[in-house]
Amino acid sequence: MPDLRMKTVRRFVDELPAGSLGHEYAKYVIARSLDNAFLEWMEIDEPGKFLVFRMAHLHDLLHFVLGYEAWDPIGEMEIEAFLVAQSGALNHWLFLLGFVMNLTNTGRSRVLASGLSRLRAAFALGKRAENLLLVRWEDLLASPLAEVKASLGIADRPESRASFSPRETPKLAHVVLNVKDRLATERFYQNVFGYRIVGRDEALGVTFLTAGDDHHTVALHELPPANLISAIVFAPKLLARAKRLFGDRYFGVRSREGRRAVFPPLSIIRAALRPGLQHLGFRATDESDLCAYKRMLEVNGVHIVWAVNHGDVIKGIYFFDVGGNLCEIFCDSSEVSARLREMRASGVPFDPARAKPSDFRSYDLVLEADR
Repeated sequence: MPDLRMKTVRRFVDELPAGSLGHEYAKYVIARSLDNAFLEWMEIDEPGKFLVFRMAHLHDLLHFVLGYEAWDPIGEMEIEAFLVAQSGALNHWLFLLGFVMNLTNTGRSRVLASGLSRLRAAFALGKRAENLLLVRWEDLLASPLAEVKASLGIADRPESRASFSPRETPKLAHVVLNVKDRLATERFYQNVFGYRIVGRDEALGVTFLTAGDDHHTVALHELPPANLISAIVFAPKLLARAKRLFGDRYFGVRSREGRRAVFPPLSIIRAALRPGLQHLGFRATDESDLCAYKRMLEVNGVHIVWAVNHGDVIKGIYFFDVGGNLCEIFCDSSEVSARLREMRASGVPFDPARAKPSDFRSYDLVLEADR
């Protein structure tokens, strides 16, 4: 067997068998453009200095075998929590503290709060697993990855939580507007743009219109009136909305996955009460791409305020951009995607008369990557 310690990262892909630790790890390093030094041999006589360099060189490898994603702040903290459990070394406690301070100072404390359960799980795994700092990884590079992980007590860990390579950039698909006069705005988009109404939900005060090539291009949400007299007249509509939301939550039908309807979070409700733009909708190719974008948002410290399944038709995640604008990245169900492809290929515009009765209920959503 050749001395693999002197090989560069790219040669590991060619010279080691597929499925081996070295082969799969080298692909991981290349895909993420990591400048990895673990695969280069070190000759350091001073034990303390060697330990420092060794731990630094193993960092990306630990990300790989443990599935704690690189560049994700919680993923980095998971590594440190795991190593605290394995060694109890002060430097790992300090790294953890540094990440906490950084997230707090940059206004991303919600990211930390949402990741606490992951940190507890990483610490528990560190207690159960073999000490990975003492493993001579160079001798295992040609061994099957699955066997290596099983021998170290980390067989249940994925190499990565989710792909960071969505196939397509999400495309702007629809706009939702909060309007004072919904009927007048409907007529505007019908008469001026030639849009057609796909459906209405009078209980929620929403109208969906299409330009002809999608299930909806613009959605109009009716705002409560600002003056007292109009508000009194509008009160029965508000009562009907509340009744609808509570009825869906506690007595309504469930999604295909058996999940109940959900209330929108407060941030979504606030966005629905301001005049003008409510949110922008960007379409992902499918659920795998939606999962990839979710991870990319989390890695960049963007808080996901709502993950929702709209009537078993659209799965979407909601978040605010840096300007405070509410955005959604969504994917259509397979049935809807097939119908849209057929419609666009034939060139026949969307026909509201053929549309099935819309189900506007919003169900709780757990994406496949988070199960």
